[in-house]
Amino acid sequence: MAIWILLVVVAQLINSIVAIVDKYIVSSPELPRPAAYAFYLSVLSALSVGVFLFSDIPIPLEGVAIPSLDNVSSPTTVVLFISLIAGAALFGALVALFSALQKADASDVFPVVGASSAVAALILSFLLLNAVLTPNFAWGFLLLVAGTLVLSLFRFGYVSMWLSIMAGLLFGAHFVCLKVLFAETHFDNAFFWSRMGIVVIALGFLIFPFLRRQLTIPSRAARRRAGMLIVGNKVLAGLASLMLLKAIELGDVSIVQAMGGLQFAFLLGFAAIFGKGLPQVCGEKCTPRQLMHKTTAVLIIIAGFGVLFL
Repeated sequence: MAIWILLVVVAQLINSIVAIVDKYIVSSPELPRPAAYAFYLSVLSALSVGVFLFSDIPIPLEGVAIPSLDNVSSPTTVVLFISLIAGAALFGALVALFSALQKADASDVFPVVGASSAVAALILSFLLLNAVLTPNFAWGFLLLVAGTLVLSLFRFGYVSMWLSIMAGLLFGAHFVCLKVLFAETHFDNAFFWSRMGIVVIALGFLIFPFLRRQLTIPSRAARRRAGMLIVGNKVLAGLASLMLLKAIELGDVSIVQAMGGLQFAFLLGFAAIFGKGLPQVCGEKCTPRQLMHKTTAVLIIIAGFGVLFL
């Protein structure tokens, strides 16, 4: 197995765990609300650049190395502008995603977000980057839409469906911005300034009083628990993100994107195996009939990813 394929598999397994923890955090009454959680995660993006401190540590995988601060330079106006746009898109996507997770199961929300993101990224790449749409784009698009409808029409409320779609569209815009950054500069520089862009955008939202009010967590015990969960989950998400970025750099970007369906498969597996053992606030308490429904929809979406990108 190629190293970059292994990176994608492990990253999507980690992402599925992150998704369940996200659901727990935004659904627990003592923990942060969606906008506040998006703020904390965005600010904590600054911690991801801590990986640069370990650039001297060799990685025993061919073609894989820890980013180095020596490769980071002052941003050009274009790099700075794109980093801020990418940060704004990601912040909006996180707010929409966590709002959807409050209202629906992670195994329902994330396939719809992934389908919307894939379509948005392809269309924006075609419009803005002169990318060529795949020959099977229409069929892949139809499968993604069909899978999304199977989930949304029978399991989602109207608000949950549109929040999930909006999150996917904004994630797609964020990924396209990252593609532009990679073309404009090298990996280490793009990674550093894209993280800083997210932090700047998040801090800018402090001017809104309603967001500042949501940042307060009542009890000391809840603050401690929230801090541990948020930081731990952010570390996992950052690790998965870095692994996917390296996989894109080392391998075939189309296959990396197509393998995004693995996250939905892992989520479905967790729901089936551990659903009864998860805290009530995590949801995923699906009956055999509901599980079959989810499985059908997820398989259609995974097939759509395969047709779209392979």
